[in-house]
Amino acid sequence: MYIQKDWQIINEYDYSDIELDQTMVSELDLAGRILMSRGLIDPEQRKTFFAADLSMLHDPFLFKDMRKACEAIIRHGRAGSLIIVHGDYDADGLTSTALVIRALRRFGFLCDHVVPDRLLDGYGLSDSGINRIIDAGASLVITVDCGIASVDEVDRLNAAGIEVIITDHHEFRPELPRALALLNPKLPGHGYPFDALAGVGVALKLVQALDIMLDGGNKWINDISLAALGTVADVVPLIDENRIIVSQGIEQINKGAENVPAGICAMMDLCQKRNALNAGTMGFTLAPRLNAAGRLGDVEPALRLLLSDDASQTAKDAEILNELNKQRQSLEQEIIEEAVNRIEEMPDSGNRNVIVIAGRNWHPGVIGIVCSRLVEQYSRPVIMLAGDNGSNLRGSCRTYGDFDILAALEAAAEFTISYGGHKKAAGLELSADNLEAFADAVEIYARQHMDQLDLRPAILADMYLDESDLNIENARSLAALEPFGECNRQPLFISEGFRIIQWMLVGNGRHVKLVVEGKSGKHYDGIAFSMSDADELFTAGDRIDLLFSLEINEWQNRERLQLQIKDIHLSQSGDDFIDRPWLADGLYKNNWTLSKIAEKYSLGVDELMPAGSDFKAAYQFIRTRFASRCLETDLKILARRISSSYRIELNAFKLARIIEVFAESNLISLEWLGDDRCKFSLLEVNSKVRLEEASTYRRLLSEGEI
Repeated sequence: MYIQKDWQIINEYDYSDIELDQTMVSELDLAGRILMSRGLIDPEQRKTFFAADLSMLHDPFLFKDMRKACEAIIRHGRAGSLIIVHGDYDADGLTSTALVIRALRRFGFLCDHVVPDRLLDGYGLSDSGINRIIDAGASLVITVDCGIASVDEVDRLNAAGIEVIITDHHEFRPELPRALALLNPKLPGHGYPFDALAGVGVALKLVQALDIMLDGGNKWINDISLAALGTVADVVPLIDENRIIVSQGIEQINKGAENVPAGICAMMDLCQKRNALNAGTMGFTLAPRLNAAGRLGDVEPALRLLLSDDASQTAKDAEILNELNKQRQSLEQEIIEEAVNRIEEMPDSGNRNVIVIAGRNWHPGVIGIVCSRLVEQYSRPVIMLAGDNGSNLRGSCRTYGDFDILAALEAAAEFTISYGGHKKAAGLELSADNLEAFADAVEIYARQHMDQLDLRPAILADMYLDESDLNIENARSLAALEPFGECNRQPLFISEGFRIIQWMLVGNGRHVKLVVEGKSGKHYDGIAFSMSDADELFTAGDRIDLLFSLEINEWQNRERLQLQIKDIHLSQSGDDFIDRPWLADGLYKNNWTLSKIAEKYSLGVDELMPAGSDFKAAYQFIRTRFASRCLETDLKILARRISSSYRIELNAFKLARIIEVFAESNLISLEWLGDDRCKFSLLEVNSKVRLEEASTYRRLLSEGEI
């Protein structure tokens, strides 16, 4: 069921101690005002942000061990020794591997790669990977996107006479690997000024430094599109060097530069994204196809794609990745459907602050994605586990809001075999026998540390926009803020007081296309993706407020302004009884009579007193639509839906009385989540229920007729 989100304006920067030139602020375009709101007060800061030029990249030799790493690579390369690049199976790791291999080949060095199998080897250096390295006769190993935690594995390589260079960007442990060189921007005392590079970003800095030492003529720039793809895929903050890498890489791809790897061009052609790529399409089209290879256990087609310059070969590999991605999507959908059914069938799922669910045959390569989808659907943290018969359960955790999921795992540590991660996401392993005890321990921790109001879905906007700001010029200025991503999110706005002119379902009924009229009488096009659940709530003529991004829709060489709508609220009517029904509800709960409340709001008592048919309609609607599900909703929305379905006049105040009667009669479980939002589910009824015995019903009877 559609749940409206709470809207919050982001206050990122406190200007209270700064005297701003309001004339200067008013003269800025919308993009400039956004940057001001995000703390870029100085015009030079904004100029630097918009520039995103390669000349602004940091010196790679600021890494303390960079020169030592380059000298070792050159020494082994010139000696004709085999250099192995050990990567990872995700898009960041694959692009990192390809980028370094392409550079080593360009220098004429003998090289090969080892990438672990996600399902058989797991993440990072493993015994099987080390065996492959030793058997290949390597003299030097360069890790990319991994290795900073591989203390024992590096010792084993050293013992075999193999030197190791670690390039990584992950968090480190107190004991560091005894490698020849460590390149990780997070390491304290290692000198690098930007600590948020992706793994491929660190690899790019290594290749940049090699070009400098070997007088390679800045050919590292040829592969910046690879670095852009891996950076976007790894969802690192798109600020500082990451913003430059992604901006320049996307520009290189969109211009059709000759040096763009043939594999990226092949994927672009397959996805029909030539000349129209941005960070969003890169993250949602190209990256998933690379990740699909690693998720399903075979990375070789992905590496061939990224390493080959043969257009026919890359076209074949792009097709393979496309099919793997379709398999991944199919598996994901099957698991989502099964997981949702299982959650809905759990008798207490609606009362759980953290959803813990396990499936025996769920594919381990996709449960992390499914876990994230379930978090979005249920607006609460999710822990999802998988395992075969007789094996332990392994899985992923994703949090919701500010809840610390790693701390929850620590509270349930006695029931786990292992776990690790960070506040927002983690992985774990446990015995199937301990699943119930583990879930209970996590829930106990959550009840102690999670406010129910934190589970209310919210959406953040940058600012309110007047209708005069809704124009193509402003939309075009916002495009200069791209690439959007972590720490540089796409700006969102709130505008109020539109009237719906046209409302229609599109995209096989999944999306909503609408035309709205502003207060000026001007019409605006809007698209609301995946909001078909709102179809019963709104119709032509309704007054609404919108939360949206401002975009330009190009069709047949014509540009039109488009509002990409993220959420919709009914506009305030100016009547507190309609706009803020919880106020009247509070008066009733403080023992105001219906007649006194009616007098305050200039209503008739019959507008506050539910009729017998209202009880019947509400129960039928809930039982029909949500028989086995926990329902979280605003009563104002639910009342509107019931009224629409049964053609009755049911307001939120009446519905609150009905819901209370149902709860007192043990027809439903009920929990209030602030204001008029509540969570309830139907209870099993084994005998005849008499609503007349509920205290709220008796009170209503004493004040009028039902």
